Amino acid sequence: ILLIFLNLTLRGEQGIIRTASAYLMESPSAGAKMLDQIGQGHRLVIVGENDIWTEVRWEDKTAWIRSGNLLVVKR
Repeated sequence: ILLIFLNLTLRGEQGIIRTASAYLMESPSAGAKMLDQIGQGHRLVIVGENDIWTEVRWEDKTAWIRSGNLLVVKR
């Protein structure tokens, strides 16, 4: 029961990249430093939102992606 609880509560809301490629940015701005470019199908943990940007976790770092590039996974 503990394993099920931890898997469902600690992972947070998730999203999948829905476009052929998407940029992960250091902050919620098109002028911010680009951290990485990732392709369709990658899964990310959603941390929060700010206007048209979604804050995510990627390789143990915080990054920002345009919300339109992300498909939120409903549980």
